[in-house]
Amino acid sequence: MESLRRFLFSGGSWAVALLLLAGGWMAANFTGNRLPFFGMVAIPLFTWVLLFQRAVLLPALVFMIPLSLMVSAGGGAVVNFPSEIILVLLCIIYGGRSVITPTLNRKVLLHPIVLLVVIETAWMFFTAMISDYPVAGLKRVVIRSGYIFVFVILLAHWFEQPGRTAWLWILYAVGCVVPIITAVVTHAAYNFSPHTAYFVTKPFFVEHTLYGACLAFLIPALFIFLMNYRLFGLTGWKPWLLLSVFALVALAEVLAFSRAAWISLIGAGFFALLIQLRIRVWILVLGLAAGVSIVWINRDAIIETISRNEAVSTKGSFSDHLQSVANVQTDASNLERINRWSCAVEMASEKPITGFGPGSYQFVYGQFQVRRYMTRISTFSGNKGHAHSELFTSLSETGFPGMFIYLAVMFTTIGFGLNIIYHAADLLSRKIALAAVLSLSTFYIHGFFNAFLDTDKMAVLVFGAMAVIISTWVRMKQTEKYRAQ
Repeated sequence: MESLRRFLFSGGSWAVALLLLAGGWMAANFTGNRLPFFGMVAIPLFTWVLLFQRAVLLPALVFMIPLSLMVSAGGGAVVNFPSEIILVLLCIIYGGRSVITPTLNRKVLLHPIVLLVVIETAWMFFTAMISDYPVAGLKRVVIRSGYIFVFVILLAHWFEQPGRTAWLWILYAVGCVVPIITAVVTHAAYNFSPHTAYFVTKPFFVEHTLYGACLAFLIPALFIFLMNYRLFGLTGWKPWLLLSVFALVALAEVLAFSRAAWISLIGAGFFALLIQLRIRVWILVLGLAAGVSIVWINRDAIIETISRNEAVSTKGSFSDHLQSVANVQTDASNLERINRWSCAVEMASEKPITGFGPGSYQFVYGQFQVRRYMTRISTFSGNKGHAHSELFTSLSETGFPGMFIYLAVMFTTIGFGLNIIYHAADLLSRKIALAAVLSLSTFYIHGFFNAFLDTDKMAVLVFGAMAVIISTWVRMKQTEKYRAQ
């Protein structure tokens, strides 16, 4: 009994629980019978965790998110199991504890990044209440609030120990191993055809673009950890395991055939070069404004040039697939994005201050379609999803204020990350901040082409990287360790 008690309360027993949970869930899905899984695996493990291992709920959530699957909850609702269950448990346990006995670090709660994401959520709530689709908007607000509390605030507290910061990427990457192997094996059965890349990532990732975006987020950080493995406490067999996971993630990224993800990695590499030149945030803002102005002034010539590009995203050649990014003449995917962006701009023109409310784009954009922008994959009813851009989604759903808050969050987060990279006295803080900034740069670049922040598979990475920057900044300020600029 004493040995059993020590095992139940031990810090390492959670690994056995995760393996049982993942294995049971996989078996349940392959056999099609989930009842034994819930009765014999899931419920006992959750009971054990709640009674004896609440401290591992947070890292377990990061690990389980890539493995989570969408299951029916009845009434047409679906949930990601088990990630959303763990997320709710964390909100209840730690949210209730914070109300009864305030224990959260005020420096974290009052950090500008936290304040900005709270302001963004508050504005989402306001626009939801006055929109024609308040239920969809409030659902989006509740989900975002849970993400902020768990992925930003709780993770920032968990990252107070510097050695834990790298585990956001490592746990998620290890959790991706089974989805990657499943996708590669399925893809191999179709001779790795780009046509089949769209569905081989199921059931773990609903589409290859989300899959590619998440993998792209991991690659810069994993590379930094490999190059500095001793600094991050990776000794013995651990660097070899990390190298294997990195190689697997890189291979999966290539096979994902996600053009936006490839572009985001190229952009992250360019951004890394700028960081070596000690670029400042105000220079980034100025450069972005100048770039947008140049593109707008020369838009006719640019469109005429890229319209000659006949590469399409469904061709088998890697180079053709990459060249199709600039094809706005025959590539239906690119043309449909222009159609969606055009709808978002027209929606913002009608409601520039409040937009149509969070989650409303999918219900409204159809009436704003212009025939000359519609494609063979467009529908007159306009019922096929989002604006294919975080920026245009925020513009159409929460107006110009919502878009400006989104940009403020982006530049503030990058700004604090750069400040740590340039001024932290210890090398560990500088490297982890570099990993967070480069990973976030892949998301912000990719976010111009797709919108995934409302999915937990992407939200944990984005908000978790923000938590890494917040915790590292607070620790740097508390220890007063600075470098001369």
